[in-house]
Amino acid sequence: MPSRKTTILVVDDTRLNVQIIKCDLEDEGYNILSSENGKDALKIAEAENPDLILLDIMMPGMDGFEVCKILKEKDNTKDIPIIFLTARNEPEDVVKGFQLGAVDYLRKPFEVSELLVRVKTHVRLKNLQHNLEDMVEERAEELVAAHEELNKILVSSRPYKKPWSVDDAIGLIKKERGKHFDPRLVDLFIENLPKILEIKEKFADSREGEVDVTVE
Repeated sequence: MPSRKTTILVVDDTRLNVQIIKCDLEDEGYNILSSENGKDALKIAEAENPDLILLDIMMPGMDGFEVCKILKEKDNTKDIPIIFLTARNEPEDVVKGFQLGAVDYLRKPFEVSELLVRVKTHVRLKNLQHNLEDMVEERAEELVAAHEELNKILVSSRPYKKPWSVDDAIGLIKKERGKHFDPRLVDLFIENLPKILEIKEKFADSREGEVDVTVE
């Protein structure tokens, strides 16, 4: 069973297929949206932003390929994983589907167990990607905070007029670490930046209170 309520959009022009898939997935705890044509599917996808789309290829009017292409061109739907459902077996169709941005391909008729495994796999991958993006954003915020704290250390603790060397900076940072600043952020800054800083020549001539410290 999914650890949270995951929403899946099922798109197939055959109502019976939609009903069967819907029942199977609802039994596993998923929230199911459905559509029997491409135009409605696009509207639902934009409005609801589902976690996954199961998309039939052979539909009257707008086929699955066109629906997929449009979804991948829009910022708010381009990251939704799409699994194609189709009775077509031509290799060129499979290739085209992946080229358009689909993550998987399931041929009809398919076993329910295979459908469930593929759905679970791609929902899990999407969640992992989302979590990774959150971690990267959090790490970036920590680095910015570390940058600001390092500048405070360098500006407030500079005991002489000559430009800082890398060794000078690292020594001072380690000395000041834990006194007034968050040790974890300082360590993070040291770890991630091989070149700590470079003070411009004009630093030595700066008036008191107008020190220009540049960290790259």
